[in-house]
This record gives sequence, structure tokens and C-alpha cells, in this order.
Amino acid sequence: MENRKNDKANLEKVKHVFRGIGYVSIIGLVFLTFTLKTYDKVSYDFKVSIDEIQEDLPPLIAPVVPPPPPPPPPQQKKPQEPELEIVEDDVEVEEEQFDDEDEEDMEIEEGPEEDDSEELDAVPLTFVKNMPHYKSCASGNNSERDRCTRQMFDKKIREAFVYPDIAQEMGLEGIVYVQFVVSSTGKVEKVKVIKGVHKHLNDAAIKAVQKLPPLIPGKQLDKPVSLLYTVPVKIVLD
Repeated sequence: MENRKNDKANLEKVKHVFRGIGYVSIIGLVFLTFTLKTYDKVSYDFKVSIDEIQEDLPPLIAPVVPPPPPPPPPQQKKPQEPELEIVEDDVEVEEEQFDDEDEEDMEIEEGPEEDDSEELDAVPLTFVKNMPHYKSCASGNNSERDRCTRQMFDKKIREAFVYPDIAQEMGLEGIVYVQFVVSSTGKVEKVKVIKGVHKHLNDAAIKAVQKLPPLIPGKQLDKPVSLLYTVPVKIVLD
């Protein structure tokens, strides 16, 4: 019996096909091997230097500052308020408290009528046993009453003094010595300047002293007498 193969199972017919496919594959791989390029790995190293960067920067240019505007013209100073000070030539005294509310309305003790030939006011005295004084200074001995009264002079002259505007503008200041008499009736009379600074200050000092209120008159031998006073008035600008 003859052994026959099925044509579909006969591989002899297709072996040439598989062989051709194998050759083509090998040739293709060889071709790819020669044509494929390879690249080396490149590493980059960055180093930045601050100094090198600063050298490349443009130079700094200081901004131009405009000069300040000129100062405004000085304003004219207003006249300063005056400071009035009464200067005592003899001794320093301690400040005393006193009440002078009723000085303006006090009653003046009138002295007895005297003959012209026996008038004691012809020559005013400078010191007597009972010195003129204000009612608020009546307590204490004669020296204490006189000291209190001189302090009242200081206070009253300060209150009454008016600094002339023209004297302030001229910058006038100084000490004006004012002399006056406290008469036997207690009134302030015969006010005058014995040593002055300027007419404007002299007149202002006289007006302030003339406004002194009446006093209780001084007495000598129990008779009212006139007393002569000299008050240095110091006038200064602050």
C-alpha cells in the first residue's frame, strides 16, 4: 500500500518561503545595526559667580537731589511783655501776707489844724517813730509796718504800670528812681523822677506811683507829718 501525504501537511512546498523570511530578517537587523546612531550622555555644570554678575551690572548713579528752597524771611518779632520789678536799696525782706481789698475805700485820719508857723510839713522827714502804713499792714511794730507798706508799694506799682508801646519797640529798659511824699493826710504827692532812663519810661513810672492809694499818715510826737520816699523802679523786657 502506497503511503501518500496530504498536500496541506507537506512542508516541503513552503520551506523556501520561511527560509526567505529568515534571510530578510537577518539582513534587516544587520542593516539597522549599522545605521542606528548612538549619542553620549551630556551633563551640564552651571556655576554662577556673584562677582561676575556684579561686574556686568551698570554702575549705580546717585539721584540728583535738588537744593532746598531758601528759608522764608524772618518774621518781625513782636515786642515782648515787660517785666516790672521794684528794687529795694536797703535790706532784703521776707514776703508777708496781707489783705489790701479795702485800701481804696479807707478813711483817712485827718490831722488837727495847725498854724502855718508850726507846720511840720515844711521839710518832709525820712523816718519817724510811727511810719505811714496801709490798713492791712497795721499789725506788728513800726519796722514791720514800714516793711509791709513798701511791699505794698511794689505790688501797687506793678499793677498800675503801663509799658509804653513806643518804649517796647525801642527796646528801652532800666531803673527809674522815683521820689514822692506821703503827706500828713496820707496822700501820695509831689511825685518826680530824680534819676531816669528815658522820657517814656520816666513818665510811665510817675503815672504808676501817682496811682498809689492813700495811707495812714506817719506821726512824730503824736502829730501827723509828711514822709519822703524814694522808690527804684526796675523796668526790663522779657
